[in-house]
Amino acid sequence: MSWADIFPLLGNDMVASYENEATEAEKNRLEHLFSVDKVFNRRVSSHVAATSLFWKPAWSEEDTYPTPTRDLMENPIKAGLSSRFRNPWEHYVETLLKAGTLLKEERPDVTLRVYLAQDLSFAIDDLVNSECEIFLMKSSSLRASPGSMWRFLAMEEGCLATMTDSDQAGHLLANIQRTELMAQGGLKYWRLPYFPGPGELNHGNPGWYRTTNACSLGASLKLPVKLLAESLLWNLEKGKIDNCCNVGGRKIPIWGGKWPDYCFDEYFLNSAIFPRAAEEGILTLLPRRDTSQNYWFALDIEHCMKANPDSEIMHWGKPWRTDIPDFSWSKQDVQRIQSKLRSSDETRPLVSVCVCVKNRSRLDTEEGVKTPFPNCVRALSKIHQSAGPIELVVADFASDDWPLKEWLDENLNGMTCQVLPLEGDFSKGRGINETVRSARSDNILLYDADMVIDQSAFITGLSILAKQTSFFPIVENLDPDGNPNGWHEDGLGMAFLTKKVFEAAGGVPEFHSWGGEDDLLFENVARVSPVERFKLRGLQHQWHPVSCRHENYLGARWEDFRAYRKEQENKE
Repeated sequence: MSWADIFPLLGNDMVASYENEATEAEKNRLEHLFSVDKVFNRRVSSHVAATSLFWKPAWSEEDTYPTPTRDLMENPIKAGLSSRFRNPWEHYVETLLKAGTLLKEERPDVTLRVYLAQDLSFAIDDLVNSECEIFLMKSSSLRASPGSMWRFLAMEEGCLATMTDSDQAGHLLANIQRTELMAQGGLKYWRLPYFPGPGELNHGNPGWYRTTNACSLGASLKLPVKLLAESLLWNLEKGKIDNCCNVGGRKIPIWGGKWPDYCFDEYFLNSAIFPRAAEEGILTLLPRRDTSQNYWFALDIEHCMKANPDSEIMHWGKPWRTDIPDFSWSKQDVQRIQSKLRSSDETRPLVSVCVCVKNRSRLDTEEGVKTPFPNCVRALSKIHQSAGPIELVVADFASDDWPLKEWLDENLNGMTCQVLPLEGDFSKGRGINETVRSARSDNILLYDADMVIDQSAFITGLSILAKQTSFFPIVENLDPDGNPNGWHEDGLGMAFLTKKVFEAAGGVPEFHSWGGEDDLLFENVARVSPVERFKLRGLQHQWHPVSCRHENYLGARWEDFRAYRKEQENKE
């Protein structure tokens, strides 16, 4: 079994068929999708950092957007549009403006090139003023494609090219260095392979395997990308290439193989770029903490080594920290971290703390009356005053031990709060998913109602989030008297992460029995984001009877999790 036996590849014979058999009308239509109209702020450089900038719905089933304007991009919800982000101008364009300024200061020898959709030409002046080079395309993107594919056109020139997403400016300098490291080693292409989406659900499915994360690659090879893109589309239209994997004669659809939908760019990389890059030599970068690889990755590496034995794998990243670091944050540190995370909309909170609760406000125990959730809220309200603004979002499953309306407001001390009343059987996953959907900030702290946190621990979490890394801290347990009582090293319920990462990970499984949903969230987040984890002083779990963990669930402990694992084993 070889790579080509399983995955569709755009062969040279298919490219020749396009060149020789396509009509002039077909070629003109396809060429228009990948042709450059004008170049602004042309710069000469031996290294190009290339990205695409467009704004369209991700899927062909969605209604298209009206002609974009800056006002529309800054507030699409006001116009009744369904957008992935509340403020696409801030999310996509402003990050590029910052990246252009950053490169001017740190790497003036590298050109930041933006392949700009025709209908976003109003952004040219802003981008040029931030030292970006603009390749204005003849077309606008249809949906997620062809816009997401334009950045790969930088490989036509044969110079060093680092491809990235417009919202991944935080990783740009590191990726530029990776491209240069690859070239110094005599290889022509580096990439991060991965499984997208809710990985565990489709872990054995080859249709979800990606040879290359489209925002994490670099090259020095020269490829006719435009011709390859046109050829792939034409051959798909003519049924000469498949958008399915072939396993034992069974056709398995490739997620993202539908034109012009989301992830088609990675189908293009899989089928057209990867097999040609493999012949030139690939540097595969694999995070040490990666949990997503399986036998499709093994087949991938076998293909690379057969195509070019000089190809290499480099494992990167640090192991989990085993120490208990101490952090001290000055006022200037706090302001610097806040500025990296703050939205341009000053009415939005810096962080949304998301909590799911069922009867954690007043517990009558053998150790006396305990009030874990009020303690939790009071601790957060102190931080809100000094390091916020914080928004508290609470999903409440009809708590009746001490109803929230009787005490919550008077303990907020100016902290904004949304309470989402939920009916039906208790499910932590359902509650957390509802709170994240309602959260007004893009920065999220997934939190339990029996936790307390101080400012140093809170800022530490934000400092990791500011590096575009997700953080699953190890929390300290307290005894009934409030004294430290060891670390909860297996717990994965607390997490600092962005709403985008949470959504890409598929959210929290909505189990109706205690246990396992946090583990699955962690696994899926680790597949779509760098993750940090260590013991965090100042983040503490208040004591409560063990029965409180699971008494509100309908099913027996671990019941749903075990059923979930068994279902996945049967699928594989």
